[in-house]
Formats: sequence, C-alpha cells, structure tokens
Amino acid sequence: QPLLGIGLGNYTKEMQKTITDAPGWYYQPVHSWYLLVAVELGAIGFLLFAFLIVTLWRKTDSINRVLIIVLLILGLFDHYLWSLYFGIILWWLVWAVSLNQKESI
Repeated sequence: QPLLGIGLGNYTKEMQKTITDAPGWYYQPVHSWYLLVAVELGAIGFLLFAFLIVTLWRKTDSINRVLIIVLLILGLFDHYLWSLYFGIILWWLVWAVSLNQKESI
C-alpha cells in the first residue's frame, strides 16, 4: 500500500502481523519521523505533510525558523514528534508560537 499507507498509528500493529514470534518490546516504530510518516500515510499523505511544513515555513520569520530547524533535525533521529502525545503538542506549540509573533512597537 505505498500510495495510501497503512494508517495513522498502525505501524506496530502491522509489524506484529509480519513478525509474530517476537517479544512485546520488540515492536517499536521506526526511529525516523519522516519514514514513519511515509509508511503510515503513504506517498500521497507524505506529500501533503511536506506541503504543510513548507507552507508553514513560509509564514514564519527567520528568528523562529531556528527552533523549527532543530525540531526538523530531531525528526531524523526519533519519532516522538509524530507518535507520542508530548511530541505532537510540542510540535504544534512551536508552530503556534512561531506564527503568532507580532512586531514590537
């Protein structure tokens, strides 16, 4: 299902179908945010995800982009910005703060 993906949050469930004799702790998401998004959402979803990031990027100023770059680099090495509650809240909080900056008088 490379075009549509396996669905949000279904990565470990699909692993259990493929590898049936492993202990419970073995089933963990891939530790790359981008690979996890691509597998769960497929090619169409990944393109929409990339479009969202590019669109939000264009609306932020250069100072706030540093923090966003840090999160995007972190996404290369861990999945928690996509799969854990704290990471999701952190990701959208950073975007909200970055987009809501007002010019000082």
